[in-house]
Amino acid sequence: SLPAPAEKYLDCWLLQQDQWKVIVPCGHPLAGADPFPPEALEKYPLILLDEGDVDRAVRAIHAKFFDEI
Repeated sequence: SLPAPAEKYLDCWLLQQDQWKVIVPCGHPLAGADPFPPEALEKYPLILLDEGDVDRAVRAIHAKFFDEI
C-alpha cells in the first residue's frame, strides 16, 4: 500500500489478493483461533517463506509429525 499522500494523487485498483496462511504448533495461543485478526500476529516472531518454500515446509512438517504415526 502506498503512503496516504501518494494515494491522494493516484488511482489504485486491487489486481490480486493473496491468501496468507499461518502455521502454529498445537498449544500455541493462536492454534484453533479461526479466524483471528492479523494484528494478533504482531506479538509473535514470524518466518516468511518465498513462493514454493511453503509447500516444502508443509510437506516437511507433515512428514515429521504425521507420517510417523
